[in-house]
Amino acid sequence: RTSGTIQYAWTIANGTITGPANGQNITYTAGPSGAVQLGLTVTGVGNCAASNSTNVTINDVPVQP
Repeated sequence: RTSGTIQYAWTIANGTITGPANGQNITYTAGPSGAVQLGLTVTGVGNCAASNSTNVTINDVPVQP
């Protein structure tokens, strides 16, 4: 998606992007426990781009007593 002249491109490993993958914000469903890696590339004026990614830890669902 383009916001003015800024473009956003999200990626995910061990999950599924459920909202738009090309906006400033996304929604996603995580995979099984472990880690989800979210990546973002932002491209601006003159095709100048910057990328970054982060891991989000997904914990097991607690056992009901």
